Parts: sequence; structure tokens; C-alpha cells
Amino acid sequence: MKKNLIFFILAILTLACENDKKKGVEIKEEAEQVNNEGLIKMQAGNYDEALNLFNKAIDIDSNYEEPHVNKVEIFLNNSEYDKAIKEIDLITTKAPEVAENWVLAGIFEEKKGNQEKAFEHYRTSIEKFEKRIEAEKKTNAETESENFDSLVGIVFSYILLEDFEQVDAYITLLEEEEDADEQMISFLLDFNKETYIENIFPDFN
Repeated sequence: MKKNLIFFILAILTLACENDKKKGVEIKEEAEQVNNEGLIKMQAGNYDEALNLFNKAIDIDSNYEEPHVNKVEIFLNNSEYDKAIKEIDLITTKAPEVAENWVLAGIFEEKKGNQEKAFEHYRTSIEKFEKRIEAEKKTNAETESENFDSLVGIVFSYILLEDFEQVDAYITLLEEEEDADEQMISFLLDFNKETYIENIFPDFN
């Protein structure tokens, strides 16, 4: 259970990085190469070496988000939650316009017992998702899949906010999308926040 939930969190963070790339955020080539070397080490289970490489990539390009995301994965797998939280705080500072970052920040705040702050982060994420959809419409850059992904983010944030009237309204919008992912919609409909929060970090105090 914990592993699957961690993967879901990391999928959200990965979307955040991909959205930055779509917006044309320039990344120094050397930093990207070092980060990729770190990924190889991480996949091989050499976490200390991977962390050193991710830190090096950040030193080369302080605006580069992905090494922070990779560090979060290591810290979550090692149950080093305080370190993971610090990385997520850095990510929201470096990329405050990326909606997914605020979702993650909110999840961690809620796990820490800071529900008011968590709810603020979820509301911020919804504002960012809506802003993204509007920006894509204005620039004619919107694609069906990007619109669906942003709507999924809004639904997930409203679930975390426990605003089920809005959840139902946005689920209807999702179902009307041409590229509607029925599996994702089913996941959202079956999602249990209480179980999720309780099980995501079982040994986190």
C-alpha cells in the first residue's frame, strides 16, 4: 500500500516537472546530465551516490526542480520524511506557479496535522490549475490531454479539501472530455482520503 501511494505522489511531482519543461523553462545541459547520472545510481539502489549527484545538479542550476523531486523519492523510500518535506518546500519556492507542487505541500502539511495550512495549499493548487487551463486557451496551446490532466488535478484537490459538491461537478466535466480516462475517473471516485492520509507515511510522527 505505502509503495503504491508513494508512486502516486511522485507521479504528481513528475507532472510538475513536465509542465515546467512545456513552459520553456531552460535547464543547463550539464545539470541535466548530472541529474541523469544520479537517476542511474538511484535505480541501482546507490542512494548516497545518487544524492551527491542530485545536489551537484542543483549546485549547477539552482532553478532545476527535478533533482529535488528525485531526492524526495529517496527520502520517502527511506522514511526520512522531514528531509522530504524540506525538499518539497524548496520546490514550491522555486516553482510557485506549478499547481502540482502545492498539492504535494498540502498533503505533507495535513500529515503533520496542519490542516488549515494544508487546505490553503490545496486552494492555491486549484487556482494554479485553473490559471493553467485559461492560459492554454488564450494561447491556443491547449490539448485535450493537458486539459484532462489539469481537471484531474482540480478534482483531486477538491477531494483533499473535502468539497464533494465541487468534486461531483468536475467529475462531470471529466466524463465529458473526449479523451476521458475511465480508469483515472474510477480512481478518483473510489479515492478515500482518510485511508490515504493514514497509510501514506505509517511511521511518520
